[in-house]
Amino acid sequence: MKNQERINTDIVVEKNGNYTYIAIASPGTPRNVAAWQVIRYDKTSGVVGRYADGDDKFDNLATSLIVLEGLDYGD
Repeated sequence: MKNQERINTDIVVEKNGNYTYIAIASPGTPRNVAAWQVIRYDKTSGVVGRYADGDDKFDNLATSLIVLEGLDYGD
């Protein structure tokens, strides 16, 4: 059996229309703390993901769908 690495993260998934937002943070991170990495997937573009703010930093809020939609995804 191969060694399996366990990934310890909290994940938030929100969907609206053609977009799916996935926010990832360290376990126990409150959603109202700017410590989340957010990626938006667009199912109309062949499931292309774009990072919030154009980077993969853990510096976003994940409090609600409205907040995730309001982030800059470079389009």
